[in-house]
Amino acid sequence: MSKISILVLVFFLGLAGYLGFTGFTGLDSDLKEVKKMAASVAWPTADAVITSSSVATGKASKGRQTFKPKVTYSYSVNGRACEGERMAFSNALDGVAKSQEVAETIAGRFPVGSKHKAHYSPDKVEEAVLVPGVEPNRLFLPSIMNIVGAFALIPFTVAFYFLRMRSGATLMHRLLFVFAIGVIFVCSMLLESFVKNSIVSSLVPEKSILHLEEDGYLVDGKKFPY
Repeated sequence: MSKISILVLVFFLGLAGYLGFTGFTGLDSDLKEVKKMAASVAWPTADAVITSSSVATGKASKGRQTFKPKVTYSYSVNGRACEGERMAFSNALDGVAKSQEVAETIAGRFPVGSKHKAHYSPDKVEEAVLVPGVEPNRLFLPSIMNIVGAFALIPFTVAFYFLRMRSGATLMHRLLFVFAIGVIFVCSMLLESFVKNSIVSSLVPEKSILHLEEDGYLVDGKKFPY
């Protein structure tokens, strides 16, 4: 086997080890974060007043300008004054918007002086959101994707090794290798779906799933205004 093939094998094995390590070490914190998002629908509430509402601009890769809605609000818990700036556990609301118009629309839902309900953590009252719940896309945890990727790379590396070890590999061998890659990919997707449904979904009851709409949001089958 050539030096290049050995380097490729070492690279894939190292990548599998890295993905596995980061996946397993980050899984606990990811699951805790999801549980916190789900629990937010049952957090106590306090009257909140929007103190600022704007669109923050920034620079992304290749100099592209980005737009992000930015909202701050004040609320009080047992006489303790608190300030919040998180609208939701949602990339659609708190993340970088697709365009300036979208960012302005989101910020416009929370004009300065308007009153809303702040859902605050009973364990940490300074942590709050205006829109509680978990968006479905937040159930795809990076740590689980890394673990699945690590398990997928191992059989891929083994298949690559045996293919390279055979002198004069025929077209049939190469086609079998491509077929094996397809099987590994499908199995990886099934494994990720199984892990998400069996582990993540068991931590997130259906009533905690958040669905955003133009004029409000849905949680537990009920619609609330922003």
